[in-house]
Amino acid sequence: MDTPEKKPLHSRREFNTTGILIFIGIFLVFVLTIGGVAIKTALGNLKYRNICPDYFASLDAFIVGPDGTGLDSISVTLRDNSNINCLYQAFTDKNGRFTLFNDFNSFSLYKSPFTYYLYVSAGGKQDTVRYKFRRYRMCHFEKVEGPDTIVFNQHEGRDILLTLRNVSRRKLSDISDDLPFNTTALSERPPINLKKAFTGWNTILYGSVRIDEKYAVTAAMRGPQNSTDFSNQAVYYVIDKNLDSDLNDERPVKWFVIGDDPEPDCKVRTCFTDERVISDGTLFNFSMRLRGFDTETPLLDIRSEDVLCGEYQFHQKKLTAMLWNRQMCGFKNWRSLSLGLDLDENGSIDFTEGSEEMFENLSGYIVIDSTTIRIDTIIGNGITLRGTSMPLPAMKYTSVTMGNMAPPVAGYYKEEFNLFRTLSENDIVILYFFEGNTEEFMSEELLHTTIEELEKQFNRVQLIGINRNVSGQPWCKVPVIEENRGWNGPIVRAFHNSRDRELVCIDSTGTIILRGVPGNELLEKFKESTSHRRN
Repeated sequence: MDTPEKKPLHSRREFNTTGILIFIGIFLVFVLTIGGVAIKTALGNLKYRNICPDYFASLDAFIVGPDGTGLDSISVTLRDNSNINCLYQAFTDKNGRFTLFNDFNSFSLYKSPFTYYLYVSAGGKQDTVRYKFRRYRMCHFEKVEGPDTIVFNQHEGRDILLTLRNVSRRKLSDISDDLPFNTTALSERPPINLKKAFTGWNTILYGSVRIDEKYAVTAAMRGPQNSTDFSNQAVYYVIDKNLDSDLNDERPVKWFVIGDDPEPDCKVRTCFTDERVISDGTLFNFSMRLRGFDTETPLLDIRSEDVLCGEYQFHQKKLTAMLWNRQMCGFKNWRSLSLGLDLDENGSIDFTEGSEEMFENLSGYIVIDSTTIRIDTIIGNGITLRGTSMPLPAMKYTSVTMGNMAPPVAGYYKEEFNLFRTLSENDIVILYFFEGNTEEFMSEELLHTTIEELEKQFNRVQLIGINRNVSGQPWCKVPVIEENRGWNGPIVRAFHNSRDRELVCIDSTGTIILRGVPGNELLEKFKESTSHRRN
């Protein structure tokens, strides 16, 4: 009988070893898979802030004036210690704050303090402040030297200080009535900022008065029908005194006219009134005139009445002075003030338009004796003017009122313009000062009606536009000189242009025969000026 063959023992051992290896391999794959998932999840959740707490930290600093008030729009420039590499250039905000340093710049730092220089500048004055920073906690920085608040006096070194003494607050119309009004057209369309329509009245015309950077809505209207309180023949006005953009809570007031007319219609005659509005605790006084009510061109004239009078001590002499809050922004904004000076020391200031004693805005040059002054600061709500004597030859500030000679000005439109050469070719040259869209202003019907009336008196009439600030498309039908320098344009300054729109008429002898706003009032002034009528 055959005996079964026995398998070798080592074969069973090989099977057991192989199984163990397979098991170990599967286990390792399982462990590595779990570990990989865990590592991937951990890496996915890992943020830069886990390595650098407070990721992208930055440090602010402040620039203040001598009184501790934050200074707005001060230029700051940070450079490294080589004074070649500029890290950034910026400006302070309204609180004087700016970003001094941040983590982005910290990568150039070492553990030892690294020096940087901050250049602070404004109005031609510059200071340098040294700072030191070093790397902190691998990716951050820390300041080891330098102030958090920089005191900067941008007006240090100003050598002119005009302080008004014996100050009194006056009403402009009590001093002179020669200073101009600002004119605006009235419209039947309610302003977009009017909360609720004004109802119950006839022929309502709307306008607005700018007061301390705000706009007060105003309206002129004829009295309602069947009213016991108001006449339906007279014209009234209402103004938003509480500045809430609602006229319905204000009581209408009748206009005044010269004479005893109890029911002014304001159509042919000029109506007038005085008003006052309080804005943020400041009282503003102003006059208003209404012209052409119920006509195609109803106009509202507005003029601030707030004036500070006193005297300035300058070069050992006293100058009678007047500051006029012309734009109703208070006596704190030097760009909104007009200055009158008794330069000939005759005891009074010549207020007529174009006078050499009236400086329409303080942003230009002021010439006193042989000193040319540029005002840049107002201190004490208009009491003190601070400025710089300019290293320029004194520019003679001559009168350009009616009856005076025109200054020899020049400019360029399509060709070179020379005033006196143009005068030699015409009977009259009319300069029209304005600001904005050239086509809109030069095509204005009221302008051309005025020019046509003057052309009846003169054979050769040349109109030249002077645009202070250009907007809109180019327009070349009538010569227009685009000075585009605001109130500092050379022709604007030479003629002391102070109105938004103004005509200056010069005859062939170079004499100024007329100044004013286009319209009937200007033509009436021309008719009254008998010494300049043509025979």
